[in-house]
Amino acid sequence: AKIENLAVLLRGAIEGKKKVGLKMNLPTHAVPALSSALPAEKSPTVSPLLDEAFCAVEVVVDENAVKDLVPLVRTLGGTGIVTYPVNLAIRD
Repeated sequence: AKIENLAVLLRGAIEGKKKVGLKMNLPTHAVPALSSALPAEKSPTVSPLLDEAFCAVEVVVDENAVKDLVPLVRTLGGTGIVTYPVNLAIRD
């Protein structure tokens, strides 16, 4: 069991090197448009904000997808756009 666990962690670390996290605040009405364009594992994490007109959106994507997604997010009214490294990405 320990060897399998170690293998999972190593594969996750290798996969994580290719990924980045992308966070933003987005007008709530723009979530469907962005969701259809995001290459998320299943769907993005969407959290309500105190200002009900906006929500926080977070997704993990391939690093090379960010250059296309950030302009789209800005076009849709996104603000507070942040990327961060992913150290571990385990799919299942």
